Amino acid sequence: NAAYLIIRGMKTLHLRVQQQNSTALRMAKILEAHPKVKRVHYPGLKSHPEHHIATQQMTGFGGVVSFEVCVFL
Repeated sequence: NAAYLIIRGMKTLHLRVQQQNSTALRMAKILEAHPKVKRVHYPGLKSHPEHHIATQQMTGFGGVVSFEVCVFL
């Protein structure tokens, strides 16, 4: 049963990863435009310091987006 579930999951893995990448990029762009977000860390953004390296090494930029929030005292 476990092998069957693994094989079944492998059939749609590329679609799920593709969707994860596009959603992360969309969210990173939205966060980057938000006035209360100081900085967004996502290699798919052109503003990322290593974006040029990421485009050479990656076909997708992943699903993890991190960001810093502006703190007003």
